[in-house]
Amino acid sequence: MMRQSIGLLQSNNSSEVNHLSRADPSKPKNDSVEASRPAASAATRSARTNFVIKATGEEARNYDYAAARLQAGPIKTTNFIEAVGNLIKTCLGGGVVGIHAAYKKCGLFTGLLINILAGMMLIHSKYILVSSAQLMYGRLQLPSLTFPELAEASLKTGPFPKLTKYGHIFRYMVDATLCINIFGSCSVYSVIVARAIKQILEEAQVVGEASIRIYTACMIIPCILIAMILSLKYLAPFSIMANILLILLAFSTIYYGSKAATKSPTEFPLIKDAEGFFEFLGVCIFSMEGMGMSLPIENHMKEPKKFPLVICTGMTAVISIVGTIGFFGYWGYGEEARTPITMNFPWEV
Repeated sequence: MMRQSIGLLQSNNSSEVNHLSRADPSKPKNDSVEASRPAASAATRSARTNFVIKATGEEARNYDYAAARLQAGPIKTTNFIEAVGNLIKTCLGGGVVGIHAAYKKCGLFTGLLINILAGMMLIHSKYILVSSAQLMYGRLQLPSLTFPELAEASLKTGPFPKLTKYGHIFRYMVDATLCINIFGSCSVYSVIVARAIKQILEEAQVVGEASIRIYTACMIIPCILIAMILSLKYLAPFSIMANILLILLAFSTIYYGSKAATKSPTEFPLIKDAEGFFEFLGVCIFSMEGMGMSLPIENHMKEPKKFPLVICTGMTAVISIVGTIGFFGYWGYGEEARTPITMNFPWEV
């Protein structure tokens, strides 16, 4: 609603400027192009609330939504490396530093196998989501759609006319689900980071013992400052730096886990109980999914048709990092492993 209000305000201001320009004969004649922009903007806003199929077949498939995004207005686009970096960081949530504890519930080799299979399912799910969105761009002749907009458009233009009236409800349901998912993930991540900072400062005797709530509260301002960066283009460097640190964490887990291991991986149970299996499955998917950010990343790509390659590249890295930390973390520290994984490393590290 706020973006729409700002857009309306900008459109009204542009209309007034263009009206004055047309009244002044000294202004160049190409002011008519500027005058057409508010109307185009209003048409786009209307198309995003009243979804109607405008093209089918080859016409829909040949729609150049990448060029249409550039014509719609200036946007900070990301290149392939930046898109992959954002995708990896989006998928690797707070669960990645606790995945070794989930392996304890499932079994070493069974956990690794399920880890890989779950990752492949997520790759397929993201591919279906984005390819469906790109097909919808052509059918609606719109350059991009958000996740809630795609949900509403799919229901309103789908093959079931009786469900059309529930398009708005479906949109809000998707929006609410995304909010719960993303806010919940960020809350867990904040607690994990606060616990790691608490361990470092207190064991180094920099500060005295304090509640983890104090450390969590100290993170509010840095988190707010980072959250104020709204462009994925500008967030990409932070994502890439964070990914490098996670890769270092994976190699550290291999090194210290291998040194701490007291028995062969084949001596671990192949599988444990059913309850532990489903608990592991939940933590594993939580550690890798990042489904809510797939469309925003695609919407901000310079070459959005390369997004399937971004998915394959990014998710391969995600599966590798999660599987490495889970496997070597559980193998090295066994049933006594603590969470996050860094709490098991020697303090000299």
